[in-house]
Amino acid sequence: MALPASLRRIVRVLLPAFIIVVIGSIVLEVRRSRQPQDPGVRLRNDLLRARAAADSCAGALAAEEASFRAYDARVDSLRVAVRGFEALHPDGVPADSYPSYLAAFDSYNVAVAGWQARADSLRASWAACAEAIERHNALADSVGAIMKQ
Repeated sequence: MALPASLRRIVRVLLPAFIIVVIGSIVLEVRRSRQPQDPGVRLRNDLLRARAAADSCAGALAAEEASFRAYDARVDSLRVAVRGFEALHPDGVPADSYPSYLAAFDSYNVAVAGWQARADSLRASWAACAEAIERHNALADSVGAIMKQ
């Protein structure tokens, strides 16, 4: 008995999906059953994961801070360039330097606008890292307390 073409297409799509779901649920059940039930082992694994997260966060924070410092130096150099143009003459920027001054001034304004967003991002990253480090320290204290018992 042959199935109609529309049912064959549905079976061709649903049967592999059903098999994948069954295999996936078996794999998840095996993984769950292999997880250590001992609270000490679980705590140690949590501590290791927390340490990895804190170390990763600290590395990313250092890179973001270096990027921010480089951007800050660029903003400062643009500010110095603008002030240099403004200091050329007591009556203002000379006419022959004015196009260059406007270009530097515009670049400075764009850079300053981006500076605040980068500073906010750095602060948020710092807060997230502080939280990850505090979590690690709390877990380390718990492991230390268990070890003393």
